[in-house]
Amino acid sequence: MGPRLLAGMLWLAGCNCGDDSAAEPASGSTGFAAPVEAVPPVVDDGPPRTTLTVQHGRALSQRVLDEVTGLDLAFALDDRLGQLDELDATDVCTSVDLPEVLARAPKLRSLRISGCANLAAALAGATWIEQLTLAELELDPSVVAALATLSGLRRLELVRVTTPEKLELEPLEALALREVTMLELTRGTVLERALDLWPRTLTRARLVGRWAGHDAMLSLSKAESLEVLELEDTRIGNFSLNQIKPLSRLREISWAGDTFNDNSPLYFRELPVVKFSCDCPRFGDGGLHTLRHCESVEVLELVRSSVSGPGLAALARLPALKQLKLVDRDIGTAGLDALQQVPTLRWLELSGDFADGRMEHLGSLVWLERLRLHAPAVDDHAAAEIGNLHALRELDLAGTQISDVGLAAFAGLTRLETLVLSQTRVTNRGLAHLATLGNLRHLMLDHTDVVDAGAVHLGQLVTLESLRLDHTLVTDAAIEPLLKLVQLRRLDVSATVVTPAGAARLASLPKLTELILAPESEPPQAR
Repeated sequence: MGPRLLAGMLWLAGCNCGDDSAAEPASGSTGFAAPVEAVPPVVDDGPPRTTLTVQHGRALSQRVLDEVTGLDLAFALDDRLGQLDELDATDVCTSVDLPEVLARAPKLRSLRISGCANLAAALAGATWIEQLTLAELELDPSVVAALATLSGLRRLELVRVTTPEKLELEPLEALALREVTMLELTRGTVLERALDLWPRTLTRARLVGRWAGHDAMLSLSKAESLEVLELEDTRIGNFSLNQIKPLSRLREISWAGDTFNDNSPLYFRELPVVKFSCDCPRFGDGGLHTLRHCESVEVLELVRSSVSGPGLAALARLPALKQLKLVDRDIGTAGLDALQQVPTLRWLELSGDFADGRMEHLGSLVWLERLRLHAPAVDDHAAAEIGNLHALRELDLAGTQISDVGLAAFAGLTRLETLVLSQTRVTNRGLAHLATLGNLRHLMLDHTDVVDAGAVHLGQLVTLESLRLDHTLVTDAAIEPLLKLVQLRRLDVSATVVTPAGAARLASLPKLTELILAPESEPPQAR
């Protein structure tokens, strides 16, 4: 089978189909960009799609569902915006015979139902469903009874669901749920006490919204197998965090909101937490000082924090720290000096509006293996510092002012496997400096001023497996040198001047599995 030719967005009345990466949430995310970015649902010559989204039951009537593993019955009003004039809202919840649909989809494992409680109640006996999302509907006794029969269910997500004032949830104890997500429920909901129904199987809990307070934490304190806890914009603060102390298996904590502060890490200092993420405006240098007691932390991610460069000196007290992500913080030279005292650090991500883009002393962090700098002020002065980091395997400089001059300093980064130069000032001339990178596998040059002459240099990078040239001005003249990239598996030339005839030649690359072409509606434009 030849490479998938991705040409544009698929549109069917009442149906959006595509690979659903969200059906399997990523675990162990580090915050660093993946080597290859995802693309929207597209028309291609590949096999039938395995995920399906419909806004009305009629879109299912003629569909072959034999290979479908994920189905989204997006019947809530918000899901149908943009198609209200085309869909009959009066029968949307009765337009599907769910048992009949389930019988036609023997491989279905992930299901989402929005807006229709009657469909959720019709799930009884669907023991093969492993992941279920219920959104914008009422969780009444009939739905609870149906859910209790789903013996294969492992992940349950409840989004803006309501309940009667009194509702028996005990039947749900029969489930062996591993992951529960509850988003934007109503305050005082009986679902707060549902979190203690699966004390021996629940390993991940995510609570989002002001509905979640102390009662939710009291329930979670009984989840003895809990490994991952995510709290986003809840009413839960330090007083309620006392409840996590018995959770001896807790390994990952993610907090977001203004209820957390410098003292919040004290509540997990005795737990084996290896990853701590905090989107917390009230977390500052004092929080880093408190965090020194949490010696098991390997990954630290701070988003809306108030930490300073000098405050990073406290990280020297974290003997296991390997990954650090600081968003929208200018740590300056003082911060980079402080990080020199953290020799265990391997991954570093910094972003924000830096007052000085030279990144002085960054080159002293010679143990770094992955570096991501998303800061417009970073320019060629920083390249000399980066060039000293000979252990680097991944380097992401997207959106910086790095140019051809700066690339000359990267010639010694021979261990580099991934290089992201999207939206930089790199042109053809600078690509000549990449010739020494004999281990380079992934290169992103999209949204740059690279033109056909640069392809001559790219043709020498014979280890490349993925290449982005989209939103550049390359034409069919670049194809001949690109045909030397015999290891290439993924190539993006969308929004370029490459013609269908040129694309046909590129499709002959022996290992190419994905070739993304320019939609006719998006002609390339000079920058």
